[in-house]
Amino acid sequence: MPDGLSYPALRCVLENLDAMKRLHITARSPALKRIDKGIPLNIRSIDIEEKYVRRVDLLGMNGYKPLAFRIDGDVSIVLYKQELVFNKSGSQVCRREVPLGSAEKYLNYYLGGGRSKVSVDKFSIGSSRITPPAGVQLTINELDNRRSDFRKNLPNINPDSFPLKMFAAEFTDAIDFDHPIVHSSKNLVLSMNFYEFTDQALLSLARQFPTKDIQFDCNLWQHDLILNFIKTWIENRKTIGAKSSFLFSSYRCLPSTFNKLLQEFNNLQEVNERSILSFTIPINSQSKIHVYGVDEPKRLVVEVVPTTDSV
Repeated sequence: MPDGLSYPALRCVLENLDAMKRLHITARSPALKRIDKGIPLNIRSIDIEEKYVRRVDLLGMNGYKPLAFRIDGDVSIVLYKQELVFNKSGSQVCRREVPLGSAEKYLNYYLGGGRSKVSVDKFSIGSSRITPPAGVQLTINELDNRRSDFRKNLPNINPDSFPLKMFAAEFTDAIDFDHPIVHSSKNLVLSMNFYEFTDQALLSLARQFPTKDIQFDCNLWQHDLILNFIKTWIENRKTIGAKSSFLFSSYRCLPSTFNKLLQEFNNLQEVNERSILSFTIPINSQSKIHVYGVDEPKRLVVEVVPTTDSV
């Protein structure tokens, strides 16, 4: 009979095992569970979100909010009031009854329980009653906290995570853009689909971040708003390296917006860039604004480059 795996070998296997398979296997062995807590858990993504659901009962329509806890995208654990449903790739795997109000307990089971280190590439948390359990620190690369206040999740984020590769939030006039986490993030993604925002707030943002790569996510852009954004960059002599992208839900909308912008600056030279029309707008003798479209993801990019760059 072959000898069992040594501790270093077992540690190597568990650390490189798919997160959900690892949690499933170690839950069935007290010995493995003890070892597992001291081995880093590497997860591609964690997504916690509540969704309002309307269900018909004997008294009519009944609204409630189930909590969806997804690991690595294809596996979700949906916590209803007294029911736990496991889904994989959109199909239900199993369901089980759980005590009322036990969402935190199950989240603690997967992330907490004395686990020494949890690394998550992308941590997303929407409108939710709960956060990761106290004492659990996630080392993350990207934070997506649309429809939630990222500051309440800071105790659960390892300081070694900063600066983040990406920070995403809903764009509202009340968001704290002065927070060091927002300023230090390499990429800033602002969703503009759920809240009202003012033109002044958007233009103020254009002045606030000198070299930040900002992506604005909106289903329907008005070209006047993008035009004013570009004019603000010209007036404030935006720093070389500044870059913003306006994401479009459909590529068909992009050429129309691009052509309207081009008409506003029709006295400027038009050049070709990767078979996609683009043009430049001079700022001064050292810099110019390069405006161009990109197919994947579908976006209009506004970037300040040196005048010596051939675009």
